[in-house]
Amino acid sequence: DYDVPFAETLATPAVAAAALGLGVLLGTAILARKRHPQILLGLGWFFLIMVPALNLFATNPIVADRYAYLPSFGFCYLLATLPQRFVPAGAKRFLVAAGFTLVAVWAGLAGARNGVWRSDKTLWEDTLKVSPASFRAYMNLGNVYLEEKDFPRAFALFKRAQELNPADATYDIYLGDALFEKGEYAGAITSYQAALRRNPNSLLALAQLGQAYEKTGQTELAIETYSKLVDSNEPEPNNVRHNDARLRRAFLYAGSGRDAEALRDYLHLERGGLNSWQLSCNIARSYARQGKRREAIAYYVRSLEKNGANADALNNLGILYREEKEYDNAIAVFRKAMTLDPAFPLAPFNLAVTFLDQGDRANARYYFSYTLERFPRLRASAAPFLAKLQ
Repeated sequence: DYDVPFAETLATPAVAAAALGLGVLLGTAILARKRHPQILLGLGWFFLIMVPALNLFATNPIVADRYAYLPSFGFCYLLATLPQRFVPAGAKRFLVAAGFTLVAVWAGLAGARNGVWRSDKTLWEDTLKVSPASFRAYMNLGNVYLEEKDFPRAFALFKRAQELNPADATYDIYLGDALFEKGEYAGAITSYQAALRRNPNSLLALAQLGQAYEKTGQTELAIETYSKLVDSNEPEPNNVRHNDARLRRAFLYAGSGRDAEALRDYLHLERGGLNSWQLSCNIARSYARQGKRREAIAYYVRSLEKNGANADALNNLGILYREEKEYDNAIAVFRKAMTLDPAFPLAPFNLAVTFLDQGDRANARYYFSYTLERFPRLRASAAPFLAKLQ
């Protein structure tokens, strides 16, 4: 992790010294270009190839070793050509030996660095040796230990990272996650709240806190937390957490009987591009609970176009058709549900009710008998309808 202190102005002494040094090098190369053109070629190569990495337009990262790979050819060229001109002929063997020695030393350094890059753990352990105040190294090494389930080491590293950067909420979030995994939801809530005190805009802390509130049955607090995330202007790729929070909020609205609010969230997600059979099914349920049967039918049909093997959706669609007195459609979808899932008890039961509503007492009696023979637990539900058949 490079601890690079960038100069703030051109008048910084380091900048002035570097500019002076570059000027001397270029001036020398230009003056000597006739007798020693390779100097200008080598330096010119370096400067020209470095131009794209000079941050004249934004680069990320601003500095990196790799930016110097191609430009360094200029120095390698000078290293190879200048000794031939300035070193006596008798010393050529010495130069060859020096060259081999240099290559061997560089090869050893490369091998040693490859060992450092063997794994994430070795990389960040080495980083902490050379940059003991590296926030990034503590965080990433902590993540390595977290994946290894070495929680004491992981949290000690996260704690140290937080000491270096008190505004960072990662330690509290990960501590909350660990408590959440163990089912200690009250402790998890405390940790997520601590994370949000450090960083009120942490989408991860908001998302996790909302789920912890759900686990403890604190529905209104969960809705309030998800609402903060939904309304957050914090940028996020593809709005994944924003959309997930909106969906979870919609589930909670629906579970609390607030179908109008649930529907608003579901339709917002649909307009945003979410196109799953589950979403269409949830929209249908919300419309049905509001008594908007035609809209509910349309969304159940849309859901079944994406997943035709959903017996529960077929059953609900059949009930809506029956309520709209579209008995043929109702009978067809109940029969399809029975074919798809013979163990699903509501399809034959509702088929019997549909025949009864239609006035077909023979088929009603047959399917009530069929239902009670296979699913006797529905006897109490069937009793009022069977009384009508007496």
